[in-house]
Amino acid sequence: MKLTIRCLSVCGSLLLFGCSGTKVDAPHEVKLEVVPGTLTAAHDAYMKSDWIALGERVRDVLLMANAGDLARQNALELLDSAYEINHGSLPSTFKVPSGIEGMAYGQIAGVDPNGPMFHIFIRGEGPASSQIKNITVRKLPNEVLLDKVEKKGTFEVTNTSTGSEFELDATVQSLPSDGVFSVRLELTSGVVSEGSFIARGLSASASPVITSPAHASSLSEPNPMVRWAPFHSPERKPFERRSLGVYVSRQLPGDRDERAWEYFTMKPSEFDGIRIGDARGEGEAKLKPGGYWLSVTAGESRTFGQIRLVRRSRTVTAFRVVP
Repeated sequence: MKLTIRCLSVCGSLLLFGCSGTKVDAPHEVKLEVVPGTLTAAHDAYMKSDWIALGERVRDVLLMANAGDLARQNALELLDSAYEINHGSLPSTFKVPSGIEGMAYGQIAGVDPNGPMFHIFIRGEGPASSQIKNITVRKLPNEVLLDKVEKKGTFEVTNTSTGSEFELDATVQSLPSDGVFSVRLELTSGVVSEGSFIARGLSASASPVITSPAHASSLSEPNPMVRWAPFHSPERKPFERRSLGVYVSRQLPGDRDERAWEYFTMKPSEFDGIRIGDARGEGEAKLKPGGYWLSVTAGESRTFGQIRLVRRSRTVTAFRVVP
């Protein structure tokens, strides 16, 4: 028997209601579309709580050339429901090499004094950070988004108080849409690791509002107060983890800058402001006279296997400290 999206949506609503207690209404008017067998298999995996198989079948649906928009959307909504049941974390078969941990792929949408800005990045930490020969991120089937060797993005390894970390970051004209992405990591030792993940809803449509200091203001206070309006992106899901970062950098000649002070928290709802130089952050106790960039970044994330998937919303402004 051939199932249609209309049938699968109605049946899925009843099944999801029984599993999670949250009713998912089937659309009233839905174009009939033949359901790929892989989508049926994804629903079967969901009912069996086989989360690895669910992710693999959703991946297969998204990569099928003959799968229609309704089938793809149904698969992604099924994935969201699985994330909700598992508190924002799903397992996968992808394993990162030994010596690399905390890997994350993210998309940043925001505004700076010049207008809208978009970034994509892949990052991680661990002793093998300095041994990365190449790292490549693709949106399948064949769009290269980031590549260290091909210089698609800026690669940097930094040493911190807790060890080494790496990041490959690129400015882009627009952010990638939902889909299946792959990451290939090659170490100087010859070890190669490659796997895929599903990016879902990582493009934010709004950014934080900085209420203080005002843009381009001149301040005599070497420890200005930074304030922002309460914020989460319109795309945020209840199961996603939230974070907030405040970053201050000193403007240098030649369109360069250097870190002056920063603060990060995984409990953003507890703060709507912090004073630059606060001991809870890292960096300078007092700002020297000069020009500065200030960014406030709200993050929301879910975890797919060993990779964290991050949506970031960022606002950048400028101010000066005067004697």
